[in-house]
Formats: sequence, structure tokens, C-alpha cells
Amino acid sequence: MASPRKRKRKQGDVSLDEVSSKRSSKGCDRKSCLMTYCDPPPFCFCHATEKCAKDGHTSRWYHLSAGQHYCNECFEHFYRSHKPGHKLYEQWSSIWEREAGDTLPPRASQFMADMWLPIWVQCTNEGCGHWRKLPAHIELHHVKLDVVKCSDCSLDEDPIALMAMDPLWVHSISYSPLLRYCEPLASLLVEYYPDGVGISPTTVCIQRNKQQQQQQQQQQQHEESSTSGGGIANGEALKKEEGKEEVEDTVVPSYDWLHPFNHPKEGPRGGALTPDTLEPCESKTFPEWSKSPALDVYLIMRNIALSLWYSNNTQLVTASRCMDLVRLRGTVRIWISSQYERVIHFLSRRGYINCGLLSIERPLASMHSVNKQSVIIIGGGPSGLSAARHLANFDYQVTILEASNRIGGRVHDVNIFGQNVGQGAMFITGVINNPLTLLSRQRGYTIRLVKEDKCELILERSGLFAEGEVDKRVEKQFNASLDRLAEWRNKNNNYTDDSLENKLSELHSQLLTEEGYTYTQDERGLFDFHLSNLEFACGAHLSEVSACHWDHNDAFPQFGGAHALVQSGLAQLVRELLPVETQLLLNSQVCHIDASSEDNPVIVKCRNGNEYTADKVIVTVPLSILKDKTIKFTPSLSPAKQKAIERIGAGLVEKVTLTFKTPFWKEKIGNADIFGHIPLSTEKRGLFSVLYDISPVPPTINDSSIKNEGPVAPTPVYMLMMTVSGEALKLYYTLSETEIKDEAISVLKFLFPDQTVQEPVSVLCSRWGNDPFVKMSYSYVCVGGASEDYDVMSEEEGNGRIHFAGEATNRWYPQSVTGAYISGVREACKIIESDFFSSKIHNNK
Repeated sequence: MASPRKRKRKQGDVSLDEVSSKRSSKGCDRKSCLMTYCDPPPFCFCHATEKCAKDGHTSRWYHLSAGQHYCNECFEHFYRSHKPGHKLYEQWSSIWEREAGDTLPPRASQFMADMWLPIWVQCTNEGCGHWRKLPAHIELHHVKLDVVKCSDCSLDEDPIALMAMDPLWVHSISYSPLLRYCEPLASLLVEYYPDGVGISPTTVCIQRNKQQQQQQQQQQQHEESSTSGGGIANGEALKKEEGKEEVEDTVVPSYDWLHPFNHPKEGPRGGALTPDTLEPCESKTFPEWSKSPALDVYLIMRNIALSLWYSNNTQLVTASRCMDLVRLRGTVRIWISSQYERVIHFLSRRGYINCGLLSIERPLASMHSVNKQSVIIIGGGPSGLSAARHLANFDYQVTILEASNRIGGRVHDVNIFGQNVGQGAMFITGVINNPLTLLSRQRGYTIRLVKEDKCELILERSGLFAEGEVDKRVEKQFNASLDRLAEWRNKNNNYTDDSLENKLSELHSQLLTEEGYTYTQDERGLFDFHLSNLEFACGAHLSEVSACHWDHNDAFPQFGGAHALVQSGLAQLVRELLPVETQLLLNSQVCHIDASSEDNPVIVKCRNGNEYTADKVIVTVPLSILKDKTIKFTPSLSPAKQKAIERIGAGLVEKVTLTFKTPFWKEKIGNADIFGHIPLSTEKRGLFSVLYDISPVPPTINDSSIKNEGPVAPTPVYMLMMTVSGEALKLYYTLSETEIKDEAISVLKFLFPDQTVQEPVSVLCSRWGNDPFVKMSYSYVCVGGASEDYDVMSEEEGNGRIHFAGEATNRWYPQSVTGAYISGVREACKIIESDFFSSKIHNNK
């Protein structure tokens, strides 16, 4: 009867004593291996024991990849407990089990790949570039790759290296390639198991990273002890230390707000990727890499590039820079080198890296030769400028046709006493990972966080703060009504839409009836304040807004953190997007876009009689211009596009900025950046409902590029910006600037009865509704519309030659400069990829 121990022996556990009784195998037994039953047979890279088979015969060849095998003798040397190398294997396995996740258990093949595969480096001698392997005991992070040279460049390329240059070689890998040096991805170790993001659990920098984490945690605890509720993340003011005055404003370097990867225990972040998962666009571009092991290798390449970019986004990320950080063993490094240009080009054209205001001396198009088409961009706002910038980075010739006499669109600053004040968009809405934060960092602009942790509400009727408990109760009831609205929407499978005004009022009335509660005048005013906030967020009276889709973009990852101001003005930052080499034509209002001839370029006609032609056109005009049909399209826009234009609303809000010699309001509200106004009646809901202290801090920054529309004050000035939205806009547009100023001062006197409210030294009133080239602020979903209408707005027309960009084409980030910027990059990417893939198909023919 056979021994039970022999029956339990695994198929691969063949001892040296039994080798003579087994049939010798000449080649690898893996069918996909190029060395399957070949002559000569594979050779062992390990050489761990004198009994190593080298390039001779062994009872079994263990396959790591095509060209990389180890013999059964070396396997036994480490894996068998009575062999000399087993102690080393046990030590490695112990560290692996402690540091790694559950998906990749310690195995002999992973041990060999992690510790014994040779390291391949490329000769830097001019005209050589051959790959040579180093001894296995050398760690790659000890090698200076920029000075590696062959001992004899006349020697031919190693056949194993040539094998790894085949694009299909990666599919022969049977293990998980992992970085032996993980500094570029060290931040991931805080949140992920190292092996899950392409890092060896046994790498020497893991312990060093843990020490750094401890130091960072100690530093964070120290900072939190001197800040209010987290400071950077939520924008609260820094608290005063013992014996020191309170710091009035939070100004923090922007690099603390850029995080390329999602946190595994949190929801997705806006602008972040998951380090162990492909994005849909990646799966579409690299379908051959969508499964392991190719997937694992691609993620290493992508994550290194992203980490390099976010650590320094003022320097171009190139394949050579990334290769300096690809510190892993085996010929997989050769394969990565052969494919990295392709990955860098993809990440660059998608705007993941090498974007924004990066100074690019060599066009990114030189990475791949393509037949570039000419492009006309209609509109010089944030979306048009971002598209032009992105196309210029890839060496496209671009012409911008702008109807007005300036660029920037709805981002427009006026210089008042040396301070750039935004008439339109002026805030970065969520600083974490926001592209505008990236632009600010690249130009060295200071970002000032807006302290929004608390918004005191002042009653116009009495000039007193709203009672705390009453304020909390009304806010709680308002939020409960929104929760009921969400429940109704989820149950409303037929999508019978209603206005947000009707549905919210109905549900709120039901709530008060159930609670047996009746509002006082002040409580009704508090509830109206929350409604006016909704109207400001939507840009329209709630009777015009869809109850089903008013907050549709909340379903997508948004940019986190506090809102912020760019100290020198958001318009100045946006203007910097204009590429030097781009032709800008102001006062060129487009009236006709003709793409009727598929064999000829698109014809763009202006009202001044000029005509221009291009292969592609990007339309970035405000939605209101499309609604007015002031631009004729030939052929006509598709029915779906026309329907989407109707079902998305052109919202409007206005701002009034008053400049004073003294900050009289600070005596009452302290150093808060924001406070609210509760008017006397519902009819004035939305009239100066929210007030922002946008006083310049530090001292005002002069900008000679902006027209100074007032005298420069010899002393510091202080500014309040007041919002107007909803029904109050009807009153606003009946008043002159002087009357608006008088109305605002009257309100301030009611809010601050115990302070001396002086006459302002400057008044700035926006009038976007009267601007013939704008006529709006931002978009919203009308009653009967849908979130999907934004996707329709982003679709091309004219046989794919007319593109559309702007915040009203961005389903994820509408109503913001960020959304407009992203949409411009999106359309530029479509054009670049169209040319790239058509050129690739042509070359393959």
C-alpha cells in the first residue's frame, strides 16, 4: 500500500533523488512559451546552487515569461525546508505575508521574480541602446541609469531582450511584476496594499515610508491642534496660538490639494483615478491590456506617470523620466520601455498629464507623427482657451474667433483700487484636484480659501442674528424636505417631472403638517434663504428648474475641499491659457457654420463679412446664443441637439461689489468670509441674500494688464460682494447702478444698525443678462429636461466636424469654470485622437 505522504505530494514537488527516474524535458511545458520543447532548451537565470541545470536538462522548467525560466534544482534549493536556501525564502515569505494583501499569496515563482530575476539596463552610449543584464544581487535603485554603458557596444542585442520587445511578449508572463523601489508611488502605501498597486511588499522603502507616515501623522496632529476643524480640507480659519493674534485668512500652497488616486475606503474623488483599476477610456484604448498580467504592467506604467506629474506638474513627464523610476527585475522592464511612449501619449492627450499651463518646448505631437487638421474655435472663454491650449501642445494650428473685444467669456475681472474683482465667475469650486488649482500652481498664484464653515444669518427686520436653535430647526426641516424629494424621485420611475418650486413646497408643507408646526415670519424668512441658495446654485427661479434633475451632477465624483479665490483674479489665470502661437481674432461674431460639403473644409462666416475655413470647428459659445439661433448651421443641427438646447436652461445670477474704506461689518461678524441676509418679505428672496467679504489679503496686487476703472486708493480698501438671484432679478434689472447702490446700502444699514455704514468709494454691478454675446451665467435642467441632455450637447454635428464645448456640455461639472475648462480639453482630445488613429490606420495600410 502506498504511503499517504506520497499520495499528497503535489505534481511539481519532484525531489533530486527522483530526477533520474523521470523523463527529462528539453523545453518549457507551457504551450504559450516560445521555448516549448525547443532546441536548445531554456536556461536557468537563477544559478542559486551548484546543481543548477543552467542550459542543460532538468525534470521541470518553471516558467516566469518567455525567455525567463528557472530549473527544478534551483526551485528545490529554496522551497524545500532541508535545503540551504530555504531560510532566505522563509524570511521573504514572512515579510510578504505581513505587508501584502490577500490577493497575491507568497509563492516560489513570485519569490524568484522578486529576488532573483536579473536586472536589465540600457546602454546610454550614443548609437548603442542595447540592453544588458546585471548580476541578480544588485538592486536597481543603486544603479545610476543615466551613466550605464556597455563594456562592448559591438556585441549584438541579447536574444532574450529582443524577445521582450515583442508587443505580445507581456502575455507570456506568469507572475505579477512588482516594483522593487517604490518612491514615486510611496503615497499609495498609506491607503493600499503595496502588491495591489504594483509594489513589492518586500521593497526596502516600505519601512522608510512607514516612518514618514508616522512623522506626517505627528505633524498633522500638531497642525490640527493649531487649526480650526482641519484647516486645509474645509477652509476654516487658522486659530490663534497662545498669546498670538488670530490669523484672518487661510492661504495655503496649492500642492497640498492635488491627489491623483482615489482612497479605497472613501467614495471616488473628482479628478482622481483608482490605481488598481482601468478607466473606461483606458480599456477602449488598450483592450489588449485589459486583463492580467498585461493589466498589472500597464497600471505600473500609468501610476508612475501620474505620480511623477502630481509631484511636479511644472516639468514635462516623458518616457525616459518614467523609466528612471521603473525599478523592477526581469525583461518586463525592456517591454515597458518599448511601450511607454504609447502610454505617455495617451495620458497626455487625455489631459491626465502634461497639460494646463505647462511650458512645452517640444510639441507633444512629436511623440507620434500624425496628419494634423486645422481647427477654428468659436468663442474665447475658458472652454475655448483650454481647447486651444491643449491643441497647441500637440502642434495644431488654431484660430480663435471671439465676438467681443476681449477673451475670458463669463470670467471677467475689473480692477478696483489695485484689486481684481470678478464680475462673473471668480471662485474655484472645490480646490482638491481641481484643474484650476493645477493652473494656479503652475503659475505660482496664491489661492485663498473661503471660510465657509459657518454662515451667520442676519434678520433685516431686527438687525439681529437668527436665533441658533430656530436656525438649526429650519435648516433641518429644509434638508428633510430635500430627502423626501430624493425619495419621491427614486420612486418616480415614469419620470413625471415637476418644478422644484412646486414639489419642494408640497413636501415641505406635508412635513410641517405632520409635525404640527407653523412658521413665524422669521422662520419663513429663514426657509426662504435656503430656497434662494438653491436658486443661486441653479441660476434660475425654482419654478423653472426640474425637480427630478436639479442636482443631477451629484451622482458623479466632484472636486472636494473648500471654495477658493485666486488672489490675483481668476480672469488673469484664464487669460494665460491663450497660446502664443494661436491666432486670436477679436470682434469676430460668427453667424454661419457651413459643413455641408464633406469633400471641402468647414466654412465659418462672420458678421463683419470675413470667412474662414478649417477641417474642424469647436463651438464654445454660451448656451443662450444657441437658444437665440444667432448662428446658422448647415446642415441644421440634429433634432436631438435642438431638443437638448431647449431642455437645458440658460441661468442668470448677478453680483454687486461695494468697496469701503473701513470694514464696518467685521465688528459684528468677526473674520467670517460669508454671511446671509434675511429680507423683510418673500418677494425680495434672493436680493443680496449672501454677502462675501472679498477684501484683498495680503495687500492688493496690481495688474497692469487689466484696465483700471477707478482711482488707486492710497489706503487699504475693503470689499463686500452681494449676490442677486431668482425673482429678485426682475427688480434688479429695473434699477440703475445708483439705485442698486442705494438699495444695497439700505439693506446694510438694517443689518448693521449699531455700526456706521459709510458710502462706498466704488460700486460694481454685473449685467450679464444685457451682454449680447453672453446673456446668461450658467446652465440648469429645465422642467421636463434630463441629465442626459448634457451628453447630447457634447456630441459632434456636421459629420463629426463640428464639436461643442462649454459648461452646458459637461454633465459631470456644469455651472462652473472647471466644467468649461474640462470640456475644452475633452473636445481637443477628440480631434487629436481622431487624427492619431486615422494616421495609425493609414500607416498600417
